[in-house]
Amino acid sequence: MREFDIQLLRLKKVLGVTEDQQVAQFLGMTKHAFSDRKRRGAFPMDKVLALKATRPDLAIDDVYIRTGRDAQADADDSERRAQTYTEVQEYGELMLERFKRELRSISPEEELLRLYREATEEGMLAILNTARAVRKKKGE
Repeated sequence: MREFDIQLLRLKKVLGVTEDQQVAQFLGMTKHAFSDRKRRGAFPMDKVLALKATRPDLAIDDVYIRTGRDAQADADDSERRAQTYTEVQEYGELMLERFKRELRSISPEEELLRLYREATEEGMLAILNTARAVRKKKGE
């Protein structure tokens, strides 16, 4: 099916009509002029936009007519995505603060283990040698 025909079906649905003649009347076109546009596949979106501007009572959604997508649904989806993003961002910030608090409360032994695990092989060896050199002897 041609794009013109798909858009025409959407426009008919929005206007609540079934005949091309009725669409032509809404758009202020003659039956012949509308038929000519239909034959050429030149959808009269300019006329649709003019009708939308002069007849707000018809609630014409030109985005829907052009693309099949509901402009309000798209706006709602965008708002939902923005809200979800904000919630995820706030949760991430909350978790970061929690992590920072936990890091501040870490014991020296745990900190030493963390540093050891993150060290290179050379660093691990240096940490072990330092620990051996400064360890307490029995009875001290």
